[in-house]
Amino acid sequence: MTLVIVAGVLLIWALFCVKVLKRNERGVVLRLGKMMCDWSQPLGPGIHWVWWPVEMLYRGNVIVGQEHVSGAEGQALDEIREEQVGMVQVAGKQWLATASERIPYGQNVRVVGVDGVHLRVEPGPPKNQE
Repeated sequence: MTLVIVAGVLLIWALFCVKVLKRNERGVVLRLGKMMCDWSQPLGPGIHWVWWPVEMLYRGNVIVGQEHVSGAEGQALDEIREEQVGMVQVAGKQWLATASERIPYGQNVRVVGVDGVHLRVEPGPPKNQE
C-alpha cells in the first residue's frame, strides 16, 4: 500500500515537471529566480522538463511586428530588480521584462527596447492621482 502511495505522489510530481510550449510560444527557465538561458536563445516549442518547485517556466507568445510596443507604456506586475526578470503588462499582454533600475510592483513603465519575447523597460510617468 505504501509503495502505491509513493508511486502516486511521484507520478503527480512528474506531471507538474513536464511543460509543453506551443508553436507560437517561447520560454525561459528560472531556477530560484535566476535565468537559466540567454534571452537570445529561449526554449522553443515542444516538451520540456522543469524541476518543479525549484524551477519555473515563463512563457511568451511570439508576435510578428513587436516593434509596435517600443515606446509603449504599461504597468509592472512584479517588482523588477536591477537586471532581473519580472512581468509587465503592455499593450494588453503580459511580457517578461528587465530594467536597469528597481521598479516596484504597480509602477507605470515605458518600453525602451525589445529582445524577442523580452522587453527592456524603465520607470514611466507616475500614476494619475484622482
